[in-house]
Amino acid sequence: MSLREFVVHYHLYTLKETDTPSTPRASIMPSRSTLCRFWQVIGLGCFGKSNSRVSRIRDPR
Repeated sequence: MSLREFVVHYHLYTLKETDTPSTPRASIMPSRSTLCRFWQVIGLGCFGKSNSRVSRIRDPR
């Protein structure tokens, strides 16, 4: 399912609204430095191929 199909299916946007330039796009990828800073907030250990897994995300409690 594409992002467009998802937002229309769950009534977050109408089909017409998805044709505007302000509609969020899924193709935006943050820089590696942004991802690393984010991981420092949510993850356990250093960011990397072996540590960047769902199981390494901290419990917020």
